[in-house]
Parts: sequence; structure tokens; C-alpha cells
Amino acid sequence: MDVPGRWKGLDFLLNRSGNITGPDFEPDPAVREFLHDSCRVLCVGAGGLGCELLKDLALTGFGNIDVIDMDTIDVSNLNRQFLFRYASLLRLPSRCCTHRMS
Repeated sequence: MDVPGRWKGLDFLLNRSGNITGPDFEPDPAVREFLHDSCRVLCVGAGGLGCELLKDLALTGFGNIDVIDMDTIDVSNLNRQFLFRYASLLRLPSRCCTHRMS
């Protein structure tokens, strides 16, 4: 999905120098392409914090996100973990997150 202006905020952050960048940092539009195409992120846990983290990673432009969570989804998860629905009960969170984020 390519919506005009979707990456405006991310481009602003990635294409400027700042106080947290190294001395050799060169702002470059290719950074966003690197995040989406080449960079891999591993998220261990898809619970309350993991759901928020996965959402933020996906919206930031990371294209290769791996999720590990060996738990199963319980009804008590539904009120605080927005990636899960009633149909997700007793399934692996990693599979449900992958399905919802794709």
C-alpha cells in the first residue's frame, strides 16, 4: 500500500543529522528502502507490549519482522491486545500477528 505522504514523518527523521547519530552518519533516502527491504527485526513476545511494538515497527516501515511467542491467546488478552480477535482464541499469537499485520 503506497499512500501519498505516508512516509513524510519517517523521511523527516531519517534524512537529517541529529544529536543521536554517529559522526559518520550521512542522511540518505535509501535508509527507508533499507528498513523495508533488508533490515530484519525479531520481536520476542506478542503480548501487551509486543502488540504495540509490532504495530509501531510495521508503521515505521520495517518490512521483515519475525515474531516468537509460544503462548496461546486467552479471552483475557482480547481487551488489551488489539491484534487479536475472538476467532484468535487458543491460537499462537505469532501466527495471528503475522496474519493481521500482512
